[in-house]
Amino acid sequence: MTELEEWDRLAKVVYAESLERADAVNLLNMAYTELAQNYDKDQSALKAVANESLVEHSLDLISNDELSLMLDIAAGTGNTALVFKNAGYKGICDAIDINATMLEMAKQKRIYRNAICEAVTGTDPLPVQVNCYDFVTVGGAFIENHLPQACVPHIINVLKIGGLLIFNSRSTEKNAKYREILLEILVGQVEQGRIALVRSVEAPYVNRECRETGKPMTALVSVYKRLE
Repeated sequence: MTELEEWDRLAKVVYAESLERADAVNLLNMAYTELAQNYDKDQSALKAVANESLVEHSLDLISNDELSLMLDIAAGTGNTALVFKNAGYKGICDAIDINATMLEMAKQKRIYRNAICEAVTGTDPLPVQVNCYDFVTVGGAFIENHLPQACVPHIINVLKIGGLLIFNSRSTEKNAKYREILLEILVGQVEQGRIALVRSVEAPYVNRECRETGKPMTALVSVYKRLE
């Protein structure tokens, strides 16, 4: 297995290189099904540290006891929740992901109470109870053809008052426009008094030279608190 092969597989979904038609969501789902068996090994080979960075910059802020509730959105194979658990998170984890194959692999890690196979959209409420979760994580899915930016208000709705939205967003040229719109929506929610920014840190994402820049990839790790 070569690094080129690993980047080629991940490029199908991470960079959405083949998703230019109107049925992008269906194509993405099929691409993740093909990717699932190699996903964890590819992430390791490419020295992905996105989840470690996410946990490093948020674990001290979360509610962390046996009754704490975490919702892992776009959970994939479960690595975000697994890193939280390995770092000392004591609470309960639920997951949402569009891809059944990825989610089945996540279930095998035995970290989730509930694992829901459903798409997160910009128009529909999340398929979980509102005002329920102590924190929500979005690890790596705030990119084009993955989660629509308009899902942010729906994510906020499932948090308890005082609950946290924890996510990363790649600092790359290809992700610049998507992230600009995402931040505009977040600012709008701040201005409405629904959330407040708690932390924003540039952190490592992949510790190997990426195709876009020839340098290790970084991402903005952000934490917002629900106010009302």
